[in-house]
Amino acid sequence: MGQLKQRTGARITAYIAAVVLFAVNSAYLYTRIYGSLSAPESRVEPVYPMYDTLLAFGDSITEYGSKSSTNGFISQLSELYSRRMDILNRGFAGFNTSRALELADQVLPKTSASPRSGASDSQSASMGWPYRGYTFPGVAKTPELCFIFFGANDACYAPCEHHVPLATFYKNLRTLVSLLRSPDSEHYSPNTRILFITPPPVGDRMWEDHTRHTGWVPDRRNNVTKVYADAVIDVAKELGLPYVDLWTAIEDLIHGTSSVAHKDAELPPKVKNVAEGVPKKLLVQSDAESSDKATVGGGSNVYGGYDEYLIEGLHLTARGNDVLFELVVSEILRNWPELDPS
Repeated sequence: MGQLKQRTGARITAYIAAVVLFAVNSAYLYTRIYGSLSAPESRVEPVYPMYDTLLAFGDSITEYGSKSSTNGFISQLSELYSRRMDILNRGFAGFNTSRALELADQVLPKTSASPRSGASDSQSASMGWPYRGYTFPGVAKTPELCFIFFGANDACYAPCEHHVPLATFYKNLRTLVSLLRSPDSEHYSPNTRILFITPPPVGDRMWEDHTRHTGWVPDRRNNVTKVYADAVIDVAKELGLPYVDLWTAIEDLIHGTSSVAHKDAELPPKVKNVAEGVPKKLLVQSDAESSDKATVGGGSNVYGGYDEYLIEGLHLTARGNDVLFELVVSEILRNWPELDPS
């Protein structure tokens, strides 16, 4: 009987020791992973060193700009600025300027000491993070350069859900700029350079065929997109900001009135090296080309040459991305030579 009591006591003692050891180890692991057990208010967020950044804010044309399969202009910029500047692709398929403003708090870094809120809170809550709203350092590094590349979806005509009335589009573009330029903005960053990019043209025949095959309702036309492209230029001029007129550049190339075909000669050696790595043909094609490439800028007669630059009448082909890449780099070097990656 005495031996049984001794064994029972030993087991209880061992059990208590195991529980205590487990609690100590759990507390240790928790602090190793999440830091101090104190309240979030006393937690000091680490500030990580970062490269300078280029922020590309746009719709699916920007999002798909990271695809190497189509020589995406973002992927080309990443190669060009390797070891010099990080290229942040913040392109969101289906977005217009109104939706962009709703998401701006999660795209543009805050320059105040307050932690992020909104979507990051709900995201952290769903992931079970212990400190909601503390997902980033309080003060983030502001981008050296920001692209504002919207209009392709805004130009859809009503009642398409992507449609944004022209007057609202003008207002939204100004508001996007004010987020970086207004001293009252939480994202105030007076040193961030801003570059507008117009939407490309729409290949009407291509888009009609695409919507027919997908069962979608045709929701855009090139002449309407032109109006929104002009609005981008209007706002850029009004605010004294540079812009890339992608709509006109591609139209000029298709119809043989190109004002951009000579720009490759103006680019510095490093840019030319990137350009030489892709099948770039900005000039008129030779007679040795396939006979169905009958338009001035390449492409088939069936689609009026738009298929050389647009995949389904909307998104950029490899050649379309090459054109945009060269125009963007030329505009960067013309306005901000200090950003020359050479």
